[in-house]
Amino acid sequence: MMRLDGDEEAGGCLVSSEGKKCPRDLVQFVPFRKYSKTMSHLTAETLAEIPLQLVTYFMSKGIRPTPPDDATGAH
Repeated sequence: MMRLDGDEEAGGCLVSSEGKKCPRDLVQFVPFRKYSKTMSHLTAETLAEIPLQLVTYFMSKGIRPTPPDDATGAH
C-alpha cells in the first residue's frame, strides 16, 4: 500500500510505469490504531493534505483563485 503514497515518509515521489514523475500521490495512509480513539484527529489527519494538493493542481492548470467576497457585508 505504501507504494501508492507519495509522501516523503513513504519514499517520496511516485513514478508511472512509463517512468514519468507523478505530480500527486493517489492515496493518504493514516495509521488507524494511532487515531482510532479520537475520530476528529483521524479525520483531520486524513484530510490534512487536501488543501495543498488542490492548490497545487489548480496552479498547475494556470487557474488562479478568485478574491473572496466581503464576508462582513459592509459596503
